[in-house]
Amino acid sequence: MEWSLGALTLAAMLSTAFGYRIAMVVEDIGFVVLLLLMVVFVVMAWWRFARRSKEAAARWRVWVSLGGCVALTLSLATPLIPFFFFLVLRLGFGPRWDFKMLMLGFSLVAVVLGFLGTRRVRFPLIVGGVVIGLVAVLIPVGV
Repeated sequence: MEWSLGALTLAAMLSTAFGYRIAMVVEDIGFVVLLLLMVVFVVMAWWRFARRSKEAAARWRVWVSLGGCVALTLSLATPLIPFFFFLVLRLGFGPRWDFKMLMLGFSLVAVVLGFLGTRRVRFPLIVGGVVIGLVAVLIPVGV
């Protein structure tokens, strides 16, 4: 894996030096991979939360894991709010929210609750929250 990424990075650098635009292609592929990882980690968090019954964990950790899964799902769904409520937001009837900050906030809550959650749900909550936060930071203009 490291060799293929190294070769791809070297090819991008050389092609940019010779005037070709492979670097943009690599950037686009990387962004699509991040978008796919967002969905994968949300699904993985809910899947592991549903299958946690064999694990002996404190009741508060189970509730924290549930809250983390909900926060991770909300951070994924936050950019979709303007698409569904386009008319309401354009006409000025709704509140003026900064959806990028909401996305960052929910992903931060998912990361924090991931550290406190059950063992099976920790990984997808923490890494999923970081990936969604990274995508929120990469978006140049608020959603």
